[in-house]
Amino acid sequence: MGGLKVFTDEYSIYDPLKEDWGNVISSHEWVNHSGKKFARGEVHVNTCGNRHSFLRAYLRKYRSASVR
Repeated sequence: MGGLKVFTDEYSIYDPLKEDWGNVISSHEWVNHSGKKFARGEVHVNTCGNRHSFLRAYLRKYRSASVR
């Protein structure tokens, strides 16, 4: 089992994550936006945005790199 934590909203497209990526994902946590819930413990919408900003900054340096 991997050590990756995945935080998403409750959108059903994310349901197969644990099944398909179970060897990489240790936990899949979500918040229920449709129920007007935006935080549950350490899981909140800002967690997702914060992590995404780090990923974008990391990938930015490969912007002009060839896929090959």
